[in-house]
Amino acid sequence: MDDLKFYSDDSKELRKFFNITKTVAKEFGLSMNANNSAKIENNAKGLDLNELNDLQNDIEGNEFIPKLLKDKLLKIFLETKVKQKNNLRERSFLPVEKGRLGLKDPVQEYKLSHVSTALYLVFEESLRGITQNWLSWTRSGKRTILKDLIHIFKEVLPNITIKDIKVEYKDDETSLEIFNYKWSDFKAAETDIKKLLNENYINSLYTEIDENNYFGKYYKNDELEFPVLKSNLSNMMTRTFLSITENQVLIRTHPMNTHMNNKKCRLCQNSKETLTHVLTSCPKTMGNFDKERHDKVIRVL
Repeated sequence: MDDLKFYSDDSKELRKFFNITKTVAKEFGLSMNANNSAKIENNAKGLDLNELNDLQNDIEGNEFIPKLLKDKLLKIFLETKVKQKNNLRERSFLPVEKGRLGLKDPVQEYKLSHVSTALYLVFEESLRGITQNWLSWTRSGKRTILKDLIHIFKEVLPNITIKDIKVEYKDDETSLEIFNYKWSDFKAAETDIKKLLNENYINSLYTEIDENNYFGKYYKNDELEFPVLKSNLSNMMTRTFLSITENQVLIRTHPMNTHMNNKKCRLCQNSKETLTHVLTSCPKTMGNFDKERHDKVIRVL
């Protein structure tokens, strides 16, 4: 290494910085022979600001330094038998604005879909009678879509119960109150709740990354192996009150399957195609993770 100069007001700090640089340079195969070539000059003339800026630009535009760092990094990975793969699951699902891939997590998307369905029932004026029945059934311990909604809310509001969900109807106006949150409009409620859930989801991903921050670690989400959310209410209870589009929203059939002519899953051809089936029990999607599984589920959706 030629023409390497260190500037410092303190000779002790100068020697310390020199030794650090020497150690780092040795890792990259660069030798610094202090005995033969290094010398200390007292009362040396310092560099002015323009000279420092010129030197900084030379370093930033130098392609050799990044190449040295990359080659050394690959060498370390090779020696430690660590493969250079960036397939940590949580990193894939972080949003693009966070510098990640922004893939859609099927489980999270299913939860958000469940929220939209429940809010649609609450705010749709023609479904008030059905919603009141479901609220009553949920309070009596029945498994309903509103109970599943409580299950989702527990991620951000751990102590929430069905008693904390208050729905009021007055003429043509609907009011939904959950703890300190209150809405009188479907779109506003959907936007706020999804924002709350997504922020909590992203924070949980960061927590998971901090706990499992290993280079190339393959993290398997066991949650996908089991049913995540399922409502045992039959759609027959509401079918006569709903149009085809609304019925599809409630029972989660594929939009292309308008008249329910083909009830079989397009992947396995065995069970009825619902989002619950695709995410939790379809043999053609079970056991597949990351991008392959993501693509399959998205094709069905």
